[in-house]
Order: sequence, then structure tokens, then C-alpha cells
Amino acid sequence: MKLDRCTQTSRWMFLFSIFLVFSSLRAQDPEKYDAIFTKTYIETSQKDFERSLEVADSLFLISETTFFQAKSLMLKASLYEQAGKLNKSIKYAEQAEGFIEKSDNYSWHARIQGFLATQYRILALYSQSEKYANKAVAAAEKIKDKEVHTSTLAMLLQEKAFLADTKENYKQALDLFKEAGTYFGDAENNYLVAQNYQFKGQCALNLQEYDEAFTYLETALRKWGDLPNNFVKGLIYIGLAEVHIHFNELELAKENLDRATEIAKDSSYLEFLSKYYSTLFTFYTLTSNIEHLKEAGLKRDSIQGLLNAQKNQYIDQSYAELDNQNVEIGSQKLKRDFIILGGGLVFLAGLIYFFYYQREKKRQVKMFQSILSEYERTKKINQPEQEKFISITQTNGDEKSKNENIEIDQEVSIMSEEIEERILKQLEKFEKTKLFTKNSISFSSLASYCQTNTKYLSHCINHHKGMDYNNYINDLRVKFIIDKLINEPIYRKYKFGALAEEAGFSSQNKFSTVFKKSTSITPSEFIKQLEKSPRTTF
Repeated sequence: MKLDRCTQTSRWMFLFSIFLVFSSLRAQDPEKYDAIFTKTYIETSQKDFERSLEVADSLFLISETTFFQAKSLMLKASLYEQAGKLNKSIKYAEQAEGFIEKSDNYSWHARIQGFLATQYRILALYSQSEKYANKAVAAAEKIKDKEVHTSTLAMLLQEKAFLADTKENYKQALDLFKEAGTYFGDAENNYLVAQNYQFKGQCALNLQEYDEAFTYLETALRKWGDLPNNFVKGLIYIGLAEVHIHFNELELAKENLDRATEIAKDSSYLEFLSKYYSTLFTFYTLTSNIEHLKEAGLKRDSIQGLLNAQKNQYIDQSYAELDNQNVEIGSQKLKRDFIILGGGLVFLAGLIYFFYYQREKKRQVKMFQSILSEYERTKKINQPEQEKFISITQTNGDEKSKNENIEIDQEVSIMSEEIEERILKQLEKFEKTKLFTKNSISFSSLASYCQTNTKYLSHCINHHKGMDYNNYINDLRVKFIIDKLINEPIYRKYKFGALAEEAGFSSQNKFSTVFKKSTSITPSEFIKQLEKSPRTTF
């Protein structure tokens, strides 16, 4: 694409300004070099990715030593990491490692190797990650400057924390970030200090310790101070929004998401944008903003697709070449033996799983078709609302429960037929109001609604609905959600927590348990089968 004249002029003026700055770096002034390095990484990269790459290239060209060349390559590697281009990120980091080996700056030895350990961890290549992590620790031990030695060890502790987080050992990760924080200190306007508090806040969120998460994130924002906006500050705002969403403080959540939006507009960091749109999706789900919900979901899925594609691309292109030059013939044979043995075990396990999976899949499909057939049948014959779909809860094959629960005419009624008929009409009216989706509904409040006492109401529910009060309410809620999933496809995109709240269940686990008990399949399997069904609405 050709640039218009104004754009070209702006571009050349920018490059000329870089030349003027760089020409002043006589004798490779470390302070000026580091100032440009830091500004490019923290500030310029968030607003103009291409220009930040140009700065990194220019820094490399004017570097007079292998040490500064390695630093400029690491700037480029870090920029590509933000863009989610892990293949290029690793490429430039490995080039930087080649340059730094000619230097005795062990601090940067450790930083580069720690960076590579992180990239391979993200790719789930844990042996490579561990290899570089061990090299980083060995380099850190050689650092003579006590302060630099301490800060480098802190970063390596962070890498261990990230590995624990990847394995969902959130408590261990939080403890490691806390230990790293003792090395960083507690200064204001400090990027590393603020970022470490943000890491701790995210771990606390993963542990569902929301009060503690709020404290960490508020501290991170305070420690950030006057530093320019970048993705880390955006992640702080997103974390605070998650806390407010948990406490149903939606106005406060929106304020923090709006602040994150200002940063997201200029950011090209895909991991940050993925987190941003995921949180937006949750927010719009709770506020029932369908239009924005769909937009956020599409952007979230698109960015996650890019991240996955780039990771897979690197693995496809590079995995077979890792450490080939260092592998001896004997170890190759041993590796092949392990592969053959492991392959045999995997094949056997896969064969067992295949037969189990096929049997389970057939059962789930059968149950799904039974649910849809019953749903369509009751729609066609236009039964009264309180009688519709009742057989769904009886498809689990528990004949004993069926015989014990449905005994409508075998006992003498404890009330007059007139009262009984009036209560049943009130129940029919109740089912049409959807009051059963209110979490606050109780047996006594339903009795008041039906203008009767709990004894009469219990009798009517037991003898005419074939179940007790709790199962009656849960059955209505499950049918309500099934109706939504069948006729309003947007509900299939909702998280189970949102579906549970929509139906009136107290928790996601309660919803999943009741749904499976009522239908004999899980909500996720029902939605999966529904998406495959040629008829998705009735």
C-alpha cells in the first residue's frame, strides 16, 4: 500500500528526529541509550508498533559494542512478543544471546535466557524453557553487583511463578511473586514494582480472593504513578473491573473498562487485547447488552485465533530443529525407544478411550434427541404450560423414583376439589410469569402467591407435578434454559455462570448438577449437540 504525501513526510521527519538523537550518542552514552530503549518499549510501542521497530533497528545500527547490539535485538524481540509473533520474538532473542556471549555482562546473559525461558513456556515446550531457566540462574550467580544480582534473581522468581501459574498452581505462583517483590522494593513510579503487584492481583483473582486482589491492584495503580500508559496499566484496570464485576458493582466495572479501552485503542499486544475483550464479553453478558456482547465475543475469538495460529506456526516450523546439533546418536536411540514404548501405551489408552467415547457419545446423542422430541411434541399439541416437557426429568431411567413420585389418584385429597383446582390454576399462572427464575423465590412465598397454605400447596405439587417443591422449581428453571438455548442461539455463547444466574440458580455448579440430573447430559454436551442439530429452533 502506498503512503500519501503527508504520511511520507511525517515518516521521514520522524526518522530524521531519530537520526539527530542517535547522532548525540557519542561514546555510546548508556544513559541516553537506556532512555530511548525504555521510552520505546513502554510508550512508543503502545501507540505505533512500526515506529518502535524502526527505533530498535536504528539502535542496533549505532551500537558500538556487542552488549548494546544484544540490547537492541532484545528490544525487537520484546516488541514482537507483544504482537504475539513468537517465532520472530525467539529468533531475535536467540540472535541477542549470540551477541551477549561475547560480553561479560552476566545480568543481560540472565535476562535474555530468562526471556527465552518465558517464550518456550508460552509455547508449552517445557524442556526448552527449563533449559534456558537453568542457564539464566547460572548466569545470575556470576553477577557481582549486589543490586543487579538481586533484581535479576527477582525476575527469575517471576518466571518460576509464571510456570506455576501455567500449571494452575495459583497459590504457589502468588507466593513466588510475593518473594520477588521483596527484591524489587516498594518504590513509586517504578515499572517493575507496579507490574509485580499486577501479577499478584491476577493470581489472587485466579484464587477467587477478590478483596486481596483489589488491594494488590489498587497498590499497582498507585505504584505506577506518572509512568506513561501501556498494556500493564491496562491489565491493572481490567483486573479491577473483574473484581467489581464479581461484587456486581457494574458502574465501577465500567469505569475501569473505559480506562482500559483508552489503552487498548493504541495497543498491538495480542495477549492484552485477548484479556480485554474477554472481560468486556463478561461485562456485556451481565448487562444483557446483546449488540456489544456479540462484537466483543467476535474480537475475543479472532485475537485468540491469531495467538493460537502463531504459536502453532512456530511449533510446526521449529520444533523438529530444536537442539538437533547437540543430540548424540546414543541419546537418539534411547529417545526412539521411549517414543515407541510411549506410542504403544498411548495407542492402547486411545483404543480404550475410543470405545468408551463412542458408547458415551451414542448415549448423549440419544438423550439429546429425546429431549428435542419431547420439546417439539409438547409445542405441537399446545399443552398447558405447567404440563409441558415434564417427561424430561424422567428420562434417566429411574423407574423406582417414577413409581414413587407419580401417584396422583391413589390417595384421598386433603382439600376440596374447588380449592385444589384454584391452586393448580395459580400454579399455571405462576409458571407463565417466570417468577421461578428469581433466586429469592421460596416455598412460603409461592404459597402466598397461590393464596393458600404450604400444606395444601405441597399436596398439589406432589400429586399433580409428581415431585417436591425444590425439584418442581429446578425443573421449571431447566426447561426455561433449554427453551432459551433452542430458540435464542445467543444463549449458547454465554458462560455457564451467566446461564445459571439467568435461570435463578445460586451457582454454576448447582446449575450444572441439576441440569444433568434432569436431562442425563451436561449443559456443555447439550449445547454441543444443539449446534450440530440441523434444526436449531422450533
